[in-house]
Amino acid sequence: MRLSIHEMEIPGRNHSPSPLEDVDRSPPSLSVLWVEFMKNLAMNLKRFLKSEDGPTAVEYAVMLSLIIVVCLTAVRSIGTKASSTFTSVSTQLGSSS
Repeated sequence: MRLSIHEMEIPGRNHSPSPLEDVDRSPPSLSVLWVEFMKNLAMNLKRFLKSEDGPTAVEYAVMLSLIIVVCLTAVRSIGTKASSTFTSVSTQLGSSS
């Protein structure tokens, strides 16, 4: 359940005002919003890590990083070999003319 900014529980503002009480309608301060945001983030992170989706996502991230490392190593190796081949061909063409 998501709450809008005005529906969040804010310390000191959760009581129902009486009809005669002057109601402060100003928005909550940024520090209050930041604290609520961080609490919500921590709660969602705990829920994510407790669920079985968390380990699955970590496994996929590890596999992806390994695939990237292998691809980068292969491209680097192929690039080095291709560069030496082009240099050799260039040298042979330059000396034959």
